Amino acid sequence: MTGDEVYGQSPHLRAKLERRQVGYVLAVASSHQITTGAGSAGPIR
Repeated sequence: MTGDEVYGQSPHLRAKLERRQVGYVLAVASSHQITTGAGSAGPIR
């Protein structure tokens, strides 16, 4: 699944996709912090 920044802002959507084991690529703002299985990543500067 792919999605733009609007969908990328939704932690609930990411959680649902992960629970269903659906691969995804979602755009996020460069100031958006995300957490993955590998850890957290802060804003890109």
